[in-house]
Amino acid sequence: MATGTAHVAVTANTALDNTKWDCQDESAGTGTAGTANTWTDNLGGTSPPAGLCSPPPTTDQPGHHHKKHEKKHHKQDPCTCQKHPKAF
Repeated sequence: MATGTAHVAVTANTALDNTKWDCQDESAGTGTAGTANTWTDNLGGTSPPAGLCSPPPTTDQPGHHHKKHEKKHHKQDPCTCQKHPKAF
């Protein structure tokens, strides 16, 4: 937000990987994080002043894989089969 803005509600935006700041408010006041505006539920990595936006939640959790759980079927080595030695 630019200098001189006031009483602006900035809600539910996503701003990621911008050159300098993801969320920025140059207004002065007593709103969110010391601005004259209100910032709510915004996603971003960096902001002056701090607290205007929050980092997005991570989707990768330790111990979880994005692939479907698959059963692994191991084929028996045909040279070690004693029950049907000529089947292979």
